[in-house]
Amino acid sequence: MARETQTRRRTIMEVALLLWLALVLGALSFVGRQPDSRLSASVQFLNTGLDLFFTSPEPGDVRNVNINSIVEGRRVLMPLVYAGLRGLTGLPSEYVFSLLRLISIVAALVAFRWFLGLHFDGVWSLVGVLLMVATLPLTFLTGHEVLTDFPELMLFSLALRSLAQDRLAPFCLFLFLGTVNRETAGLLCLVAVLVKGVSGVRARPAWLVLPPVVWAIPLVYLWTNVPYPQAPGELWPKMLLRNLAGLQHFTDNLNTYNNFLFPLYLLGLLWPLALWGWTRTSPTLRRPVVAGMVFLVVCFNLGGFHEIRQQICLFALVLPAGLSALRRLWLGIETNPVAPTEQ
Repeated sequence: MARETQTRRRTIMEVALLLWLALVLGALSFVGRQPDSRLSASVQFLNTGLDLFFTSPEPGDVRNVNINSIVEGRRVLMPLVYAGLRGLTGLPSEYVFSLLRLISIVAALVAFRWFLGLHFDGVWSLVGVLLMVATLPLTFLTGHEVLTDFPELMLFSLALRSLAQDRLAPFCLFLFLGTVNRETAGLLCLVAVLVKGVSGVRARPAWLVLPPVVWAIPLVYLWTNVPYPQAPGELWPKMLLRNLAGLQHFTDNLNTYNNFLFPLYLLGLLWPLALWGWTRTSPTLRRPVVAGMVFLVVCFNLGGFHEIRQQICLFALVLPAGLSALRRLWLGIETNPVAPTEQ
């Protein structure tokens, strides 16, 4: 009875801690962006994106539309949730947007803690959450709020937990939801191949076939439903040259706060820790790190490397392996955390 009471108190304390951290992150996110003007812009992009999704415009019809609205129309999960919540509550758009952002932050922290709890005990799981929360404010350094960020972290965490438990159906569900939230969910297909398709790990062929199909079908529909005003080939080498120029500013004007360096700061020491003692880390923790490296290369060639919010999924892909190494160093042990099947 005493043990049950202690467990209940610990759970309540963890929930209270996560809610507190979510409130702090939400406050930093909004206050740091001059919310009066930029929150209105965020809502405008969202509403225009919904209109584009439902009207299915021709390619020529979107050339004069703000690119942020086009992106919202193609990453339709959160715009649809926003529209549903707005219709259900009848609240003003800005209030609904702010409420949904806060709910997303809470859900992401809870899901990430739940994912870490599959591999680590309570204390080390909380350490992982705190490490993430300490650097998450770097992802707020953009011009306006973007609703897809924290749902992406939540869905990656839930999908990776399902992968570690060898549960294909939930994994595909979270992959589908992640795809209609943001196309970077395709990284989960690569993770499935790395974890399930490499010798030495028990796998079913369905793990290698079904996830790419689940990802590709909604992606093709969304990208054709709201066309991009530029050809995909126009992004490269344009973005690559822009990112190289951004890094060059570090040598032109020595400044450790050059935002093109922020991808290094986001996970910092966790990158070398994730690689240290590679074979002593569980395959379900270390192999997603490879997908994280691939994603950084893609971001540097095709994305805004300085827009650090695009890399929020790296917390789910890289931090657990780094935390595993940190735990071994801290405790002076050589063994891995408890395997998921032993929980």
